[in-house]
Amino acid sequence: MALPTTKISAGVGPALLAVLMGLILATSAARGQPCAAQGLGLSVTGERLGDPWSIELLGPPGATGLLGLDLAPGPVATPFGALCLGLSPAVLLLPVGLDGLGALAIGGVLPADPGLGGLTLFFQAAVADTSQPGGIALSNGVETGLLPPRWFLLDPGIASPVGITPGSIASFDALSDVAGFAATLPNAARSLARVPATRLLAVLMLDGSIIAIDDETGATVATLAAPPGPGLPSRIAVTEDGSGIILLYTGTPPSPFSPGAPGALVFIDLPSGSVLSSLSLASGNPTEMMLIPGTGFVYLRAGSDLIPFDYVTGTQLNPIALGSTNGGVVDWLLQGSLLVTLLGGVPPNPFGGTGTPAAIHAADVSNHTAALGAPVPLGQSGATTLRFGPGPAGPAYYVVFPATGSIARLLPGLFTTAATVSATVGTALLELSAGGSEWLLVRPGGASPFTTATAGVLLRMDPATSTLTTLATLPTEAQQLLLPLPSGTLRKAHLISGTASMLTIATDPAIAPGPAVSLPITSAAFQVIGDW
Repeated sequence: MALPTTKISAGVGPALLAVLMGLILATSAARGQPCAAQGLGLSVTGERLGDPWSIELLGPPGATGLLGLDLAPGPVATPFGALCLGLSPAVLLLPVGLDGLGALAIGGVLPADPGLGGLTLFFQAAVADTSQPGGIALSNGVETGLLPPRWFLLDPGIASPVGITPGSIASFDALSDVAGFAATLPNAARSLARVPATRLLAVLMLDGSIIAIDDETGATVATLAAPPGPGLPSRIAVTEDGSGIILLYTGTPPSPFSPGAPGALVFIDLPSGSVLSSLSLASGNPTEMMLIPGTGFVYLRAGSDLIPFDYVTGTQLNPIALGSTNGGVVDWLLQGSLLVTLLGGVPPNPFGGTGTPAAIHAADVSNHTAALGAPVPLGQSGATTLRFGPGPAGPAYYVVFPATGSIARLLPGLFTTAATVSATVGTALLELSAGGSEWLLVRPGGASPFTTATAGVLLRMDPATSTLTTLATLPTEAQQLLLPLPSGTLRKAHLISGTASMLTIATDPAIAPGPAVSLPITSAAFQVIGDW
């Protein structure tokens, strides 16, 4: 973890040193006591190799003491409270000192060393404090497991009138570039989310049930029935605090034969399955949702409207109309206080219709109103992808048009087209690299009933000049997803090629991918999430 390795100094205090030395020698001390904080608070963040870590202490101003780190857990009962370290031969004691406000914060970056994966670390601190029993304040214990960055892949399976093909789920170690666990699901699946607080994967099944899966082993931990709602849940997401899940119920749209039923949101603890809250919408049948961090709001996509919903109070605000002239929403992203939506456009009708171009519309999530007076047209239809990142004159929005192989660069705020980059016809994937220094583009390979198989192409675009460079020819199969790895230090991306292969691309600067790695499951329509 690259913690400081300073030796214990005399300033720590002889009384505290004596206590801790005595504890280390007391190998037969009783165990099983709870490790509650006693005058000192400790928090530890960071578990992914290659990413930042931090340790924070809060206690008596100016106090000095020790921070303990061990590979074995406690608790060990002492006259001063429970020690949450196993006092193994690997125990490490580091001197610490709180500032005038009683705080200490240290941090760094976890080494990107595959050998550290699976290691569990146990922390506790002690400082001199005359207000505590024996003059010692003990912190709470913290347990942290180190893991490599991982991708989780969901094959949703197939549901059709002639039968159901069950889905499956697998993991991929993005540090070592090797496949992990694989498990077959009991039914077709709809959606996937990860609950960080419990390290569980939550899979929403076709029948509305939720399967909780251990994200290290792939073992099923619990199977939960869908809570009552208007119909079955259609989407799943993680609560903002990372401890539970949110289910989106679309409800039933109105018809000539029924008034229908509006959708709902249900918040669930995982793995217990306890319903924390159930919130019915006043109107609307949403199909997608996006949590707005730090606001208590979730935005719902319902047809041509965005619905702001305060899930703290259960209040639904007035919908924000996107209009239906420029087609439906094909992509959306949150940038600052703007929720920007891409309307895909309507292609010309072969029987005489002229169609309408793709367009951008946006909502201001700080006041929950439309940020634009009307959609901003983009000149052509067939838009599929919206991204934000660096450009020649600073940050910009980018829109991909695969049919023409063009990429429109839009001015922030105005959303008018500043320039159009001509890539290869069929270019469909655009992502910013892990280090943010380049754009990666993929024209997928493959064939159709009317064409012969063609190879895919991997390209790089320089943000400063919009210059395109071809990096590699890819296999003659459809490349599904381009996945830059969000990491503090690792510079790579992964590309799902065909139905069962993963290619690794070193980035910043990008080079041709290495050999393909076989995935343990297959799918023509993978859903992929990461462990962050």
